[in-house]
Amino acid sequence: YVDGEWYRVAPLGHPDPLMYVEPSEQHTWIVTPDNDGILDGDRIASGGGTEELALVGVGSGTYAFRARGWFEDSRDDEILAFATTFELESADLTLESTDAIEEIELESGDDIDGDGNGDNAGGDGETLVAHSSRGEDDEYHRLAAFELEVVDEPSDDEDDVDPQHVITEQLLRFEQLWDAIALADEHDVSAVRLEEYDATYPVFGSNSDGLYEYQGEYYRVRTRELEE
Repeated sequence: YVDGEWYRVAPLGHPDPLMYVEPSEQHTWIVTPDNDGILDGDRIASGGGTEELALVGVGSGTYAFRARGWFEDSRDDEILAFATTFELESADLTLESTDAIEEIELESGDDIDGDGNGDNAGGDGETLVAHSSRGEDDEYHRLAAFELEVVDEPSDDEDDVDPQHVITEQLLRFEQLWDAIALADEHDVSAVRLEEYDATYPVFGSNSDGLYEYQGEYYRVRTRELEE
């Protein structure tokens, strides 16, 4: 719960098949926060489960645990949600690049936005290029670029999609975006190209490209396959 809004953190899916509770019976979930190894660069576990759940990558704050469902013979009615809130005291999550970043270099004149001009990073047209250890160099993966550009806040009259606002706990679950924003902040640049092997189609998933807002800063993301 951040600034008067609820944000979905975990899980990123649901158990299948669905569970049911008989009348007068009850079910207990045990939720254990766990922040060990969150910066090793691997994908954060989704946090799902039917009895014991490890909630990975969460900072202090107000959270809600929710179960959704319906009563027997009322499947067509509105789905109900039963929830309880709780306060969590934990170490703050710090935005820093993960252990997956193996090497970085500056490259001049990258045309990230496709306008034919070298884009400006750090004031001299340089792009920070980072190489990630995620993925494998095999027949199932392709070398791809996750390109991030720091941009101005969009105006109301711009013909563009609304930026997707993300909080730290959500950002941590998008490892490429986390690393790219962290690198831009750590090295004071406005353009980052993260190169790594990826097995999804399209690379990094169909919803990666777009405009993001994190803590008052705006970032445009574009993804593409690279020729080896």
